[in-house]
Amino acid sequence: MSFLLDFFIWIFLGTYAALSIGQFFVLDWEKLNAKAGVRSCLLPLEYGELKMKILAIVFSFAFLSGCVGATVPVQGDSGLTVPPSTWRTQNYRVPGDNTGLLVIQRDTGMRGAACKPGMSLDGEDIARIDVGQKLELHLNPGRYLVRANPNQNCGAALAETFVEISEGNTTSYRLGFVDRSMILVPAAQ
Repeated sequence: MSFLLDFFIWIFLGTYAALSIGQFFVLDWEKLNAKAGVRSCLLPLEYGELKMKILAIVFSFAFLSGCVGATVPVQGDSGLTVPPSTWRTQNYRVPGDNTGLLVIQRDTGMRGAACKPGMSLDGEDIARIDVGQKLELHLNPGRYLVRANPNQNCGAALAETFVEISEGNTTSYRLGFVDRSMILVPAAQ
């Protein structure tokens, strides 16, 4: 739904920009239309400054629409696994005896799309997680501090939480964005 809205906004803006540029730089529409006896449906040239301000405001809203779209939790187990090339450690990748599974699923959507937070476990860097990806960690039972550290493209503060892992169980968390904050919360089962 958000994609369609963005698509129509960009179509409108592109059309308006093309007409405005043609009116400002190429044609004197008022003179051409007066000669042809046609009334112009475009704003007259004397409103050029106003048109530029309106155009700047419309483009600003369209540009920022990518930052305000809500993130959407990935349903079920459909997220892409974090590629091995982005892992910073070999630990926690393979299930072992008496381990539990921690799954961190990154939301999809435009908000925070440039942000690729680095996940850490008790201070140890694990991997960077991108939009729509999931990170699966095989951990021994216990309590761990899980932290999402934003990269340089991200204006959000870090998100952290304590996670309790038990043997043979799967614990799922969701990493997303709300307003200007990154969140790390238990996922709905």
